[in-house]
Amino acid sequence: MIAADANIFLRWLLDDDHAKAEQVATLFKRAEEGKVEVRAADLTLAEVVWVLGSFYELKPDAIADLLEPLLDSPVQFENRDRLMVAMELFRAHKASFGDCYLAAFAREKGAEIASYDRDFDKLAVKRVEP
Repeated sequence: MIAADANIFLRWLLDDDHAKAEQVATLFKRAEEGKVEVRAADLTLAEVVWVLGSFYELKPDAIADLLEPLLDSPVQFENRDRLMVAMELFRAHKASFGDCYLAAFAREKGAEIASYDRDFDKLAVKRVEP
């Protein structure tokens, strides 16, 4: 099993270092063929989102578009379904990805979110102040 770091995803998605992007593509091909298992923590995808938004100054729509192939790749994320919901919220509401992920988690669990952050109000979850 290989635990993937954010930087390999960034090289593959951005192809800003073609040799490294090709190495990652080869790794993904091996995973697709069942020769290796590639896993990533959901937090790793959050780091990718942060880097794309802060360093590369991409907008949420562009980030979501760029990440679709990664979420469809053979990489096994901890909770792909939750990440997909979070990405949909991120694209639609322009809230932080962290807030969108928490909203996806709360929806999945039928939970309320305890927060003073009113951004949650636009994410179709119940927010309560402690």
